[in-house]
Amino acid sequence: MDPFDTSRIAPAPAHIPTNADKRPPRHGPGEKFLKGPIPWRWLELAGALPGQALMVGLSVWKEAGCVNERTVPLNLSRLGIPRRTAQRALEALAEAGLVGVEHRKGRPTLVTLNPAPPVSGAPNSGAGH
Repeated sequence: MDPFDTSRIAPAPAHIPTNADKRPPRHGPGEKFLKGPIPWRWLELAGALPGQALMVGLSVWKEAGCVNERTVPLNLSRLGIPRRTAQRALEALAEAGLVGVEHRKGRPTLVTLNPAPPVSGAPNSGAGH
């Protein structure tokens, strides 16, 4: 067997993956983005709520990430969903204990992110992901 036989060499792939290909996509310059980390339990509970609760919850997380504060003003009219739908979603998040809500006449509602309530009777799994 000839060690220099080039017929055994496979051609290089047309696309060679790089580390950048393995990472999730990033936002572009000036594009809005969601800052994390967001506790998975919080997302699970919000996702199990009816209607647009998860979308409204993610909007609260986005606003909180922009100002690095737990409590943020949330203009329900600017969420891209009907205002009444957003109100019901915010009520569902509050009833689940995921947010605190302070309605202010003539001003945006103040929303405070709360930690997700613990699972009743279940030990903490300790899993990081």
